[in-house]
Amino acid sequence: MEGSSDADLRAPRADPGLPASPTGGTPLSFRSPSGKRAHPRVALPATVDLAGATYRLADLSVGGFALEEDGPPAALDDPFRVIFRIGQPHLSLAIEAVVKVRRLSGGRAKSFQIIEISPDGAVALDRLVAIWLSGSDSLASALSRASLDAPEPAEATGRNRRSLLAFGAAALALLLAAGYVASSRLVVYSEFGAVAAPMSMIRAPQPGLLVLQAGAPGLRTEPGQVLGELRPELPTQVVADTTHQINALEARLRQLQGELEHGEASFEAFRAQAEADLLAATETRRLMERQVETQERLFNRLAGLTRQGIVAGARADQEEINLMHHRRSLAEARAAENAARILAGEARAGRFRHDGRPTARSPEEVRREVAAVTASLNDMRQTLARLAAPVPILSPCLCRIAQVAVPSGTAVLAGDVLLGLAAEGSAAPLEVDALVPSTRIPFLALGQRVGVRLAGARDVTPGRIIALNHNPENTGRIGLPDNLRSLRIYGLVTVALDAPPPGGANAIGMPALLQAPVSLRMLLLNLPGFAWIARLGG
Repeated sequence: MEGSSDADLRAPRADPGLPASPTGGTPLSFRSPSGKRAHPRVALPATVDLAGATYRLADLSVGGFALEEDGPPAALDDPFRVIFRIGQPHLSLAIEAVVKVRRLSGGRAKSFQIIEISPDGAVALDRLVAIWLSGSDSLASALSRASLDAPEPAEATGRNRRSLLAFGAAALALLLAAGYVASSRLVVYSEFGAVAAPMSMIRAPQPGLLVLQAGAPGLRTEPGQVLGELRPELPTQVVADTTHQINALEARLRQLQGELEHGEASFEAFRAQAEADLLAATETRRLMERQVETQERLFNRLAGLTRQGIVAGARADQEEINLMHHRRSLAEARAAENAARILAGEARAGRFRHDGRPTARSPEEVRREVAAVTASLNDMRQTLARLAAPVPILSPCLCRIAQVAVPSGTAVLAGDVLLGLAAEGSAAPLEVDALVPSTRIPFLALGQRVGVRLAGARDVTPGRIIALNHNPENTGRIGLPDNLRSLRIYGLVTVALDAPPPGGANAIGMPALLQAPVSLRMLLLNLPGFAWIARLGG
């Protein structure tokens, strides 16, 4: 930023080294007496409207200015839109510009650099500075004598001012009338246009190899129709890990099946033996019971004969001892039968037992583990099949294939655009895309009513502008050829039609001509120095 110096704020005086009052058409430019900046600073009586407040200027040049007091809170390089007012309030020159902060004082802006100003404003500042430095008794002298604290003007001055204002108002009214007439005859025409519609993009849900079954542009599709499939390309590590788990489960299943076959054979033999042992124990017990009954009858008979004195008592005693032995053998037979019955029960329940302890798994236990391993193996196989299964590509609507972004047989990544579909029937929008030269885009506005002439139509179809885009490249729309959208000298204007075009959805791509009349407000906004008039009306 150009700072202030005492050398630049000296009172105006005639300098023979400087040119006299300019007479040519080229703006004059001078260097400051200090030689530190390209534009000299002068102490013109002026104020500046800045950030909603008015400040006095300490000095002013074509390149920048400084304030007598601290300005609004700001940071370095903060931009502001300002209005310079040079002279008295009733006789002043207003110049609008865009500036940025170059010097601060206590967190408030103190000095500024002009970064944007109209050519007329720059010429006016240059001429004022030149007249001031030349010491000419012309406009600079009048402005220097017209301080902001001057007394009320005389009655003649008031009459002159009123006359000047009346003349200015009349000239302004005449100018507005001429602008209205001119704007009513100004129309912005498009150079290229067509009936357009947004595309519904189908993207790849996962990486894989694209195989299209219905991928011809212009083909009509139904909702849910299969357009192709995406064959996944599984990572090598995933396939290796899954295959290893499947092989391990298959090996375990074979081992269990062998164990089951051996167990079933062993169990059948064990059960048969347990049943045979039980039968033998039962027969032994029955035999012992018959022997005990026989011995009891013999003992009872001998005991009676002994009491009668026929048989000696020793013989009865011997038979009693034999009876006790038989009863003991019967108890042992019954215990053996119970043990054989328990062992047979264990065999029937599918349990191997030896010496009261389990020594092997039963076939039922092996079968349960075989079932669990088989279920895990099936799950792993189904998982691998799902990972390798093709993913179908379905049509989301009643559409027409408008674009094939990737040919069939191409490997794609997740999120890649595969197809572009345009809605058919009642879902098709009524829009027109038109390419307008970028220099004419500022004369158009969103919501503006326009007319569209379609190819072969005698009447103009009304509509309104719904989008203005300075970059016409394809953003998911069809209608205009992509080679036209790539032309950077055009802007894209999208118009919503009030009535459907002839042919409905089949009209996509039909040539169209945009006709947009230029309003007086848009004309004033784009004329240098007249934008403030348009802003007065909102």
